[in-house]
Amino acid sequence: MLAGSVADAGLRFVTNWFLATGLGPALFGVYAFAVTAANVLGILGPLGTDTGILYFGARHKAQKQRAELKGKLLAGLATASASGLLFGFVVALGTLKGWFWSDRPEMALAVTVVSPTIPIMAVGLYAVGAVRAMKDMLSPALTWLVGIPLTLLVGSVGAIKLGCGVHGVLAVYTAANAVGLVLTGWAAWRWYGKLLLESLVKAQPGWSELLHFSLPQGMAGALYRLVLYTDVLLLGTLSSTEQVGLYRTGIMLAMLGQLPVAAITTMFNPQVAELWAAGERQRLNHLLKIATRWLVIISGPLYLGLLVGPELIIGIFGPEYAGAASIMVIVALGQVVHVACTPAARLIPMSGHSFVHLLLAAGALILNVSLALLLIPRLGGRGAAVASAITFAAWALARLATAWWLTRCLPFAPRTLLMLLGTALIVAGGLWAGRLDLPGGQVYPLVVCLLAYTGLAWSVGRTEDDHAVMAQVRSRLQRMFGRTG
Repeated sequence: MLAGSVADAGLRFVTNWFLATGLGPALFGVYAFAVTAANVLGILGPLGTDTGILYFGARHKAQKQRAELKGKLLAGLATASASGLLFGFVVALGTLKGWFWSDRPEMALAVTVVSPTIPIMAVGLYAVGAVRAMKDMLSPALTWLVGIPLTLLVGSVGAIKLGCGVHGVLAVYTAANAVGLVLTGWAAWRWYGKLLLESLVKAQPGWSELLHFSLPQGMAGALYRLVLYTDVLLLGTLSSTEQVGLYRTGIMLAMLGQLPVAAITTMFNPQVAELWAAGERQRLNHLLKIATRWLVIISGPLYLGLLVGPELIIGIFGPEYAGAASIMVIVALGQVVHVACTPAARLIPMSGHSFVHLLLAAGALILNVSLALLLIPRLGGRGAAVASAITFAAWALARLATAWWLTRCLPFAPRTLLMLLGTALIVAGGLWAGRLDLPGGQVYPLVVCLLAYTGLAWSVGRTEDDHAVMAQVRSRLQRMFGRTG
């Protein structure tokens, strides 16, 4: 999953860089706005059944409840398919009829073009959740995290070279998600096809149980996307498409620090569901500390680069994107807090408290919209960045406190706290050195900071748990490549 997350982020970064430089800030802003709208509704599409099948699938598998598992699979698939189609139809009809963004026809047309992505993404995400419930992390890593962005990259290059413009690129985006759905659906069939075809196992859907858990999760997922991308939507409404392009570039880079989040939380989620159901609180608390420490160690170098060398990173997009550097730094500061608290936040829905998870997401959305409406008219993209940073930091701390109150599990071991403190000192030193007008600008301070961080992680971050895990990793790799010694 970590390799898949890195590949996904890397391929999407290259694609966005190519599109940003090929389309320019204004048209790239139109693309970013349309894709953002489709993503928000695509995440809402399954109505939370993608998380529901992960939660119930892991439990039913562990308890060998085949009839219940078969029923949940079919009920969730029907829900995701129907709701995804409904959302896609309403969006397409609304943009064509002028219900949405009637004063921005270029944005409305772009959303219309990309609207078929919504049902495709809804069913695809459900299939991903079903596969992950079986603790199969390799298949969705290849099909969803690599298949979609690789198809998007190749298709985007072709669309730009053929002069298809932003609408051609949006059509490619829909096609890439369709490829991901087909590949992930095949992986899900390999796991569940025999069960679904077995006539002796009578499906017990459990609609009420599934939807009682899933609907709050679906709303929370949509609210999360809204919190994540409200600034893009509001910028497109209150400001210019050029500001959207600059902001989307800055926040895309700031979100690189979340590279390991998907990997660690994906393998963490089914473990939480199983350990919580089994009442093994001590093991859960220990696992939470390990997941948090790994997340801090792996994401540290990414944030070092963003905070110590912002001009170096933004420079690859060209001088017209120079204004995105400050946006990137502001958002990254809020993301540091958010990422460090993410494993603890997963305790809330995976322990069955999905409605609490929803309430926290709703509070974050209200805060984000309020700050964005206040700051965007005054500061443009920078105002949106400030709103995003404050929202994510406050939301993370609220979820951290709630997770502790519900489970009495704390994510930060002493070594993790030392890593956070040491990293903060290294960043402060790098920022100071960057102001000394040294030859090479921010290059040498950044290199020194990365070396210092490597020493910190090696001396403070390692534990005996890591040795045991790495031994298992080495053993599995040896088996994969046909080695036994």
